[in-house]
Amino acid sequence: MGGWTWTDQSTHVWQLAIPEELDIGTHTARVFVTDNYGREFHELIKFEIMEESPPKFFKTELWENFP
Repeated sequence: MGGWTWTDQSTHVWQLAIPEELDIGTHTARVFVTDNYGREFHELIKFEIMEESPPKFFKTELWENFP
C-alpha cells in the first residue's frame, strides 16, 4: 500500500464511553448518525481492550514491503 492510503486527518472521529468492566479482548461498537440533511448512516467499529496501551504512533514502516 502506498503512503497515500494513510490518513492524517479525518472529519469522522467517533468517541464512546468504554465501560470499566469490559473484558480484555476484541469488541464491536455500533455507531448510528444522522447528518445535517437527515441521511442516516451506521457503521460497526471493531476495537481491542488490552492490558497495556500500544505504542503512541502507528508503525507504518511495517507495511513498506507489503505485497
